[in-house]
Amino acid sequence: MATCDFVDNCGDGSDELDCSFRTCWKSEFRCDNGECIRPGFICDGMPDCKDGSDELVCGDDDFVTCGDGTKVHRYYWCDGWPDCPGDFSDELNCKF
Repeated sequence: MATCDFVDNCGDGSDELDCSFRTCWKSEFRCDNGECIRPGFICDGMPDCKDGSDELVCGDDDFVTCGDGTKVHRYYWCDGWPDCPGDFSDELNCKF
């Protein structure tokens, strides 16, 4: 049985208690269970977090619509890197 692998092997979560996980890199998405995944995996229709939390933040209000009609996930808003081509609307009105 593995501990601290983001999988509840015991059925009560006890094998995942008191785990110390690494800090996610700035560009990574932190899953609700503490796991770090690549940001491109958010809302791709496949659960990449072992708890599935990367597919739970996929409603219309979780996206900003860029000037050209493309959508950018809120995880990328105000991250210091323009993801909206042309108008950079994901980086406007950010409070740092």
